[in-house]
Amino acid sequence: MRLFSIVIAVFVLGSFYLITFQRDIIQNFVKTDSPDTKNRHIIADDNSGKSKRNKIMTNSFSVLVKKSVATELNNLIILRGRSEAVRQVSVKSQATGLIISNPLPKGIKVLENQILCEIEPGTKLIQLNDAQSRLEEAIARTPEANSRVLEAEAKLQEAIARTPEVMSRVLEAEAKLNEALSRTPEADSRVTEALASLQEAKARIPEAAGRVAEAKARLTEANINFNAAKKLKAGGYASKSRLASNESLKKQAEASLEAAKVGVERSKTLITSAMANIETAKAGVEGTKAKIKSAKVNIEMAKTGVETNKSSIRTAMANIETAKAGVKTTKAGIESARALVATKVEQIDRLTILAPFSGFLETNTAELGSLMQPGSLCATIVDLSSVKLVGFVPEKDVSRIKVNAKAQGRTSSGQEMVGRVSFISKSADTATRTFRLEVLVSNPNETISDGQTVEIKVGSDGKKAHLLPASALTLDTSGEMGVRVVNGNLSIFKKVILLKDTIEGVWVTGLNNQEDIIIVGQEYLTDEVQIKISYLGS
Repeated sequence: MRLFSIVIAVFVLGSFYLITFQRDIIQNFVKTDSPDTKNRHIIADDNSGKSKRNKIMTNSFSVLVKKSVATELNNLIILRGRSEAVRQVSVKSQATGLIISNPLPKGIKVLENQILCEIEPGTKLIQLNDAQSRLEEAIARTPEANSRVLEAEAKLQEAIARTPEVMSRVLEAEAKLNEALSRTPEADSRVTEALASLQEAKARIPEAAGRVAEAKARLTEANINFNAAKKLKAGGYASKSRLASNESLKKQAEASLEAAKVGVERSKTLITSAMANIETAKAGVEGTKAKIKSAKVNIEMAKTGVETNKSSIRTAMANIETAKAGVKTTKAGIESARALVATKVEQIDRLTILAPFSGFLETNTAELGSLMQPGSLCATIVDLSSVKLVGFVPEKDVSRIKVNAKAQGRTSSGQEMVGRVSFISKSADTATRTFRLEVLVSNPNETISDGQTVEIKVGSDGKKAHLLPASALTLDTSGEMGVRVVNGNLSIFKKVILLKDTIEGVWVTGLNNQEDIIIVGQEYLTDEVQIKISYLGS
């Protein structure tokens, strides 16, 4: 009915406008076939003298135009709800013991970390001291464990440094062995040479002995001849020269015998020398063999030294790992001791129950002398520095609300507050098919209590829309509702969607962000009618 009233009013106002201000235009529409309805102008070509087609200019239709820019239109969703404290905590004990503090009365304001209850420590302080002593002992063992690592690493470096030396000993022993092996053929050849010399010397003995025998025979013969010549000379039967000749032969025979004896002795000397050379050569062979044997022993000793050095390296590396394991064990002992200390400190800290935040006591704290167990209630604290306004949104409206949307609240006593949507449930209540909504508001004076009835107004998703006078609405030939907008010196019809009817005007969508909208005279326009524009406010 409201929309029908708007359309009727539009037609009435438009008719009044045309009758009052645009009477000449109406007459022109009525007399479209009369020569007087149009003002014709002939434009001639002065150069050619030929007439061109007539250009017809019609009178323009005066309209009033509003420059409109789309703005955000927010729709409010109104809910009934209640206030809730943002934080309400039941502070419970985490330890066992007797309360040694006086109780605090309910209703008072407590501050964050204020003592609510104190529990008797018992033997926990002694246990803490014992744990701290263990920690100190574990820390004191750290330098010794680290020094073992350094010592093992030093021995490793020492063993590594010896490696070139022990390897050089192996090479040196192998070189001596090779040298001794290279001398073996020479020593063997000397033995062979000495044996050959011995055989040669032995072979000369018979020859030398034959010469001696021959010389002896000649000497015997010479002696006989000499003695005979001597006797003959004495008897006067031989001459003196014959005697001298026989004497000379005798001396030659004696000399030959001595020479032959010397040859025998020389051969014996050669045999003795050859035999000595044989022994010397054999001694050389044995010396070479001894050197070979000694070199082989030295090689084995050097290789043993290498293996010993390798073993030292392995031992040093194993000692390093053992020392490092000792360091890890020490560190683990420290960490274990620290954990134990932390546990004992935590146990002692639990003996003092503190307020987790500032707020009001809803209950008295525990009585003096009462036994507390883990889970026993010490006190209940309510924080009213900020509150939640809780409402339930119908299913049809929940998609229109976004987290962080602006919201307002009003208590039954008239107290107003502002905030933003902090939570919208993703799951509907199975009974009511509504969705929980929470609005976070500040309560600096703590005047809003927990559980008060409130009216909640939430801004829903807005749309870009134009605020126009209701009279700007018109209908096209098919009966669609819309407006006419300026298009050059003509107008075009655009269909709109009516969102909201207010005292200020109507909110519509379906237009560009900026539009020149005809608000007076649009009912009598068509797309072919030229317009004369007057802007609202100019």
